[in-house]
Amino acid sequence: MMKTIFSIHIPKTAGSFFGRFLLEGSPRVLFYNYGPVNDASKLFLNGEELPLESHQERWNFFKNISSRDEKGLAVMHGHFTGSSFLNEIAHAMYIFWVREPIDRLFSHYQYWQMQMQVQDPSAEKKLGHKRQLFRKMNPTFEQFACSPHFSNRQSDFVRHLPFNRILNVGIFENLPSSMERFSEELELNSNVEYNNFINSGPSSSLKEMKFSDDLIMKIYQQNSEDKLLYDCCVSGKLSEVFDV
Repeated sequence: MMKTIFSIHIPKTAGSFFGRFLLEGSPRVLFYNYGPVNDASKLFLNGEELPLESHQERWNFFKNISSRDEKGLAVMHGHFTGSSFLNEIAHAMYIFWVREPIDRLFSHYQYWQMQMQVQDPSAEKKLGHKRQLFRKMNPTFEQFACSPHFSNRQSDFVRHLPFNRILNVGIFENLPSSMERFSEELELNSNVEYNNFINSGPSSSLKEMKFSDDLIMKIYQQNSEDKLLYDCCVSGKLSEVFDV
């Protein structure tokens, strides 16, 4: 069957960059799956966008072609929880990226704050209830990072994935070496320049953020699942957080 990959885009972990890499690499099929009402959801066949009318049509096309007895690569990339598709395509493997938890939270917080200033509130209805809740709460960073609505988001996206379905994990702070592994495993050549990726270096250190030790400890406590997930991914001990 066609090699099939589910690429989970956890927010603020280089997922948009990786999506561009996938498009430039031009797999046989590429499905940007950001939900039925998001304009970012698109389907490409051999690098050309197919003008399908509905999200369901895009999914049906992807599922059907990935199940054919043909050579090639089919990739679905987007904001979706891995467990939602576990039983859809049995041979599909998962990839995703992780990022140092506090750095990811701070980046996410800054991004949503910026969006809240420039975006029409009505447009946020297409972006999910958490974005709308953020506008309603208008939280401080501490409130955001410690809220059960926004904490442990990396773990939420990959929860319940079995160890034997995970092909590889990219590390945001080690972007160049992670990209080399993905390029080799997916057999994709892309012109996207990742050595100069603006966020490819180590996270804008906690010292630069000038958070107090007490706040750092509090955020880690409230995001203990993400801290464990990140540490195990970095150390290569995935079996400690995923069912073997």
